[in-house]
Amino acid sequence: MFTSKRNEVPFQDLLPEGGFYSGRLELTHDEIPFDDVYYVAGRVPRGFKLLIVDGESGLAPSDSETYYLKLALESPRDPRLESVQVIRPDMLNQIVLKNYGAIVLANVGDIL
Repeated sequence: MFTSKRNEVPFQDLLPEGGFYSGRLELTHDEIPFDDVYYVAGRVPRGFKLLIVDGESGLAPSDSETYYLKLALESPRDPRLESVQVIRPDMLNQIVLKNYGAIVLANVGDIL
């Protein structure tokens, strides 16, 4: 019989900002070789940008329905959400839409 010995060794590594990672952890070889190597793999979600087009902004910020949507999305911040930008429909032609992962049109009549 053998005796069990436990050693904790902290380690850390920088993970990618978004995407997949994999690695291998190798322990000192002992009499039982099948548990000397561990493989790890995972995915770090890549953040996306959200554009909200507000068709009825109101006088005060809280008059707008998008105000509450933005608050709900930002608190607590989901790591998958990189940024939230709110604009008026007349600013839409100044925006590069392919830079956003999702677009919300809230109370927008025409976007031409």
